[in-house]
Amino acid sequence: MDSFELGDLSVKPGTIGKGSLASVRLSAGTQVASPVVVAHGVEPGPVLLAMGATHGDEIVGTAALIATLKALDPTTMRGTLIAITVANPLAFEHASYESPHDRLHMALPVRWPAAPQGLITQRLAASHLPAFEKATHYLDIHGNPDPSWPIAMLLPEQASTERVRKDQELIADATGLTRVRMTEPADASGSLVGSIAGQPAAAASAHGVAGVMLELVSRGSTTAAEMGRIAVMNTMRALGILDDEPEPQVVPRLEGVYQYHGGVVNQHAGIFWSKHLPGSDVDAGTVIAEITDVWGDTVEEVTVPVDGFLWGHLGTLYGNSTHAIPEGSFVGFVAARPEPGA
Repeated sequence: MDSFELGDLSVKPGTIGKGSLASVRLSAGTQVASPVVVAHGVEPGPVLLAMGATHGDEIVGTAALIATLKALDPTTMRGTLIAITVANPLAFEHASYESPHDRLHMALPVRWPAAPQGLITQRLAASHLPAFEKATHYLDIHGNPDPSWPIAMLLPEQASTERVRKDQELIADATGLTRVRMTEPADASGSLVGSIAGQPAAAASAHGVAGVMLELVSRGSTTAAEMGRIAVMNTMRALGILDDEPEPQVVPRLEGVYQYHGGVVNQHAGIFWSKHLPGSDVDAGTVIAEITDVWGDTVEEVTVPVDGFLWGHLGTLYGNSTHAIPEGSFVGFVAARPEPGA
């Protein structure tokens, strides 16, 4: 078993190596880079790349990877885990969704093609490509604000081969989280978050690296780190990197594979009051929330458009997720219930 080489890192079998990927320089001369940790096993096997803080205000992915690394013994592993704990350090430092320097974020198509001489976020994204070139599988770990429901996103339309599609299914099932098949919605709600094909796990899958995107909960804190750790380590078990038994998740999942439907947008301004928490499977037309004005009068009842569930009451997605919302706010993602027997 050879040492694992990644950038300036050389990690011997049965050890953990820590370093950084290529850096960018800020105006005062400060250098910023994505931190990376490699846990390298003692026998050949798959290479799982896992990434946190693709969006800088979603530190739950960072916490999940740190918790995973603390729990690993590389002398019992086959294959390798590459953990990029902070994908976008520019946004991470500012607790912001996107980089404040160029208003780009890492869930845009900034890696394929790479732009190592492009804008500053593109340059950081290009530094991740050597890790993708080593990887056989990929987890992109995100987090929604509370209240929300954790999910694993399948991206079958972007899978380059049947093997990649099957590996997506294997990973998503292993995480123990509710599975949602992500395809472009028929209505305009898809434009609210951009093309699914541009998401990193989708783009990786299109380039032969089976990728799944996780949406955990409690995005700005470490409180859901254990949920993420279990998802990562169960994925490693399913891939044969670890030999021990899978662990149960901290929350039960909704069984079957749900289908992404799109987003829900409110029509009236006011205060958002949830009537069904995220993860509640309800019938189409069910009132899942009401909106009152600041005098307490109900001005809108928000309904779910299909049989299924919302996985987050997001409030103002690109603000601070407050539930005091103007009209035209993104109040949740919807997943449709699986067909009977599916």
